[in-house]
Amino acid sequence: MALIPGVKISGSSILTGIVRGFPNLLDIPSAIFADAVLPYVEPNNPRVVSLANQLTTPRSMFEWVRDNIEYVPEAVEHFQRPDETLDRKAGDCEDNAILLASLLSAKGYRNRFKVIAWPLVSQMHIYNQIYDGGRWVDADASNPDSEYGIVSAPGSFTVAVFDAIR
Repeated sequence: MALIPGVKISGSSILTGIVRGFPNLLDIPSAIFADAVLPYVEPNNPRVVSLANQLTTPRSMFEWVRDNIEYVPEAVEHFQRPDETLDRKAGDCEDNAILLASLLSAKGYRNRFKVIAWPLVSQMHIYNQIYDGGRWVDADASNPDSEYGIVSAPGSFTVAVFDAIR
């Protein structure tokens, strides 16, 4: 599958596929990740709006996704729209992050995505950051043990950060 012109996606991760076209992870423009992820963020989706209206704070939205959407790695990677994640009650890191970004954006909360990588194991991960209380707060809803404001990712480095809404 060619998600980005000139970058062939292979293996089990679209995020990993994106980086195959770049010898140095730090050379990848954040816009490439944004172009891959942002079409799936749906703050106007009626189910998203309904759920967001029940969950009134950024923390409650994070906790709902963390506690109700099971992290399930995908054998064949594809990005899920919020409806699919809600129907399946499962998804991997970008599916959880897309759902959380959709909920937050539906209520007008500023949020963004953060992509990190572990170079020694060629692994990447994506999660949300929420502007809350005058600062950016980490929110990794794909980890059932994660706490609001804390992401433990020793040995990782930031590859990209981009707003959830253009």
